Amino acid sequence: MKFSKEPNLKRAPRLSEQVAGFLAAEIEKGTIRRGDPLPSEAQLSYRFNVSRAVVREALARLQQQGILESKQGSRSRVADNSFQVFRFPFQGLDKATQMAALYELKVLMEGDAAALAAMRCSTDDINNLQACLTTLTMAMQDGLDGGNANFDFHQAILNASGNPLLTSLMEYVNERLWDLLTEDENQPANLALTQQSYQEHVRLFEAIAARDAEQARQALYAHLKNAAKRRGINIFNP
Repeated sequence: MKFSKEPNLKRAPRLSEQVAGFLAAEIEKGTIRRGDPLPSEAQLSYRFNVSRAVVREALARLQQQGILESKQGSRSRVADNSFQVFRFPFQGLDKATQMAALYELKVLMEGDAAALAAMRCSTDDINNLQACLTTLTMAMQDGLDGGNANFDFHQAILNASGNPLLTSLMEYVNERLWDLLTEDENQPANLALTQQSYQEHVRLFEAIAARDAEQARQALYAHLKNAAKRRGINIFNP
């Protein structure tokens, strides 16, 4: 099978999400058609230069989204109704407009996710957030971008919200935004982790740990607005 372009994976967010996003895009383009079987796990592992575990996780994600279907002992196939899966209507919109729309949606949705996390978080949720923040601290000290820890931190907030539909929707939003952020191969996928960004994460964690829903919402709002601005994207303008 020949793809429309060669895979070029970045290292954050999770590789399985990148593989899933790439395959979903190929299916949407019609490169892989309805009813077509995908290459074997071994073939996909070789093609994407990732482990078979990563491939399995990616295929499972696409099955959960209704894009693929699988029967015992056979390869995954593109579901007949795969093109009925929700897609953002981005046709005709330039990249800057798409990115601004996605960032605004993230602010609106993840802000309430942070508030829910503050109200519902368990001890395990707090520990997970603390572990991500510790990794961000180490990245800050070492002058690294902390991309993976940043992704995990936000994912932990979504998980702590206790709403699987919200979590699933935001995974889709984040995948679309990541595709745009990494579209230009001449530009870095992540900006260096700045002191400002790090402190925004600290304030967000402290609000959730204190179970202050409104403070968590406002901290998330401020963080994502600033994150967009650091990318040169101004959102919520008239």
